[in-house]
Amino acid sequence: MKVNVKIKVIDEQETTIEGASVTLHSTPREGITDERGIALFENVEVGEHTVVIAYKGQTGEQKINVQGDTDVEEVSFTVQIKSVSPFLEPAVMFVIGGLSLALVSAIVVIARNRLKHG
Repeated sequence: MKVNVKIKVIDEQETTIEGASVTLHSTPREGITDERGIALFENVEVGEHTVVIAYKGQTGEQKINVQGDTDVEEVSFTVQIKSVSPFLEPAVMFVIGGLSLALVSAIVVIARNRLKHG
């Protein structure tokens, strides 16, 4: 028997997550959550499966057991979203480092010019 499995992805405040990558394993199938936070997988075999969720650099994994006693089985996942400081991003750190180096260089040049001329 095969059933449709609806996987809903929400955050800690129970807000739906759109655009999360959902992979259903045994026979790997992939989907992306819609604006309601749902990824639908059709004709899923009854039995144990592993669901992997990936969203904004975070991943989560959970085993589910598809029963087959209903036409559509719904499973909800809570994705814990942690706010990440933008200052820890490599590109931002590079720009800040470059600007800091330019500022120090400018101060050194100005200081040398004042010593020569003043």
